[in-house]
Amino acid sequence: MSLEAILAARRERSVGRLKPEHREKQERHIAELRSSGMLERAVKVGDDAPPFALPNTRGERVASQELLARGPLVVSFFRGKWCPYCVAELEALDEIVPELRSLGGELVVITPQRAERTAELVAEKSLRFDVCTDRGNRVAEAYGIGYVFPDYLRDLYRDILKHDIAEHNDDDAWKLPIPARFVIDPAGIVREAKIDPDYRHRPEPADSLAVVRELVMAGAQRL
Repeated sequence: MSLEAILAARRERSVGRLKPEHREKQERHIAELRSSGMLERAVKVGDDAPPFALPNTRGERVASQELLARGPLVVSFFRGKWCPYCVAELEALDEIVPELRSLGGELVVITPQRAERTAELVAEKSLRFDVCTDRGNRVAEAYGIGYVFPDYLRDLYRDILKHDIAEHNDDDAWKLPIPARFVIDPAGIVREAKIDPDYRHRPEPADSLAVVRELVMAGAQRL
């Protein structure tokens, strides 16, 4: 089953769980992100990818430059384990890990969520890739996708949806990344950038894998 089919089922189940005024706030938030100019300022295809070095759930340092020295890198930003759409994407990404690594590529997922919560998710889902803690959303901001959750949604998420993002992230600023995925070539150039403020939609992992495959084939042809 495609990731989009899984997400579509989750979107359908979510209908009716919130009052119309709550859904209107969510739609307003998505529209504001789209019109904010963030997408135009974010990292794009052809840009140099901002380097990062972050701790994974085992406390080990994961550095993008070290991974790129071995091959292409897929970098995905997700909001947290409290987001069912994010969890579905991580499960789908896990399915491409064996083929991605057979091509010499690697996957790293980045989240502002506290490491212990992320470790719970990694263990629960038996994820085979590193999920790294971006405390304060600094790497997300370097990629142009970090933002502060608006005040008018905080009560909804904390009191109605029971998602206290400040507590999840151990950060009173309520910072989050826009869900995004990048494919970076070994030279550190972004070759695919998928950014969508509508958290209910995500790109297919197979599409990112296809970009990596093309990069590997192009590199082999140059030898």
